[in-house]
Amino acid sequence: MEKRFLKGFSLDAETVQNMKDATVLIKSARYDTMRDFNNPDKEIEKLVLLVETKDGQELDYYPNKTSQDTIAKKVLKTFDLNEWEGKTLRLYTEILLVGKDKRPVIFVSEDL
Repeated sequence: MEKRFLKGFSLDAETVQNMKDATVLIKSARYDTMRDFNNPDKEIEKLVLLVETKDGQELDYYPNKTSQDTIAKKVLKTFDLNEWEGKTLRLYTEILLVGKDKRPVIFVSEDL
């Protein structure tokens, strides 16, 4: 039987940590407007990549600025989001201090 996954979920660090192969395919790129976590009265635009995992699950990935920089300058070497579609990325996590808590954060590897 073919796998069928829920849609509309976001890629999180726990998912990346549990993946046997953390390589994902970029299906599309867009910007979403949402409330700023630090200032709820302010709206910001966030980059969202619809990615497909090796097992076929499609998830929204919100790359942080470090990962956006890695993708644009080191991995895909373009700032044109149209050229990102159809390309693959390898993800990994690092434990960082976020606010007052240490938690895993997703990053993009420079190596494929």
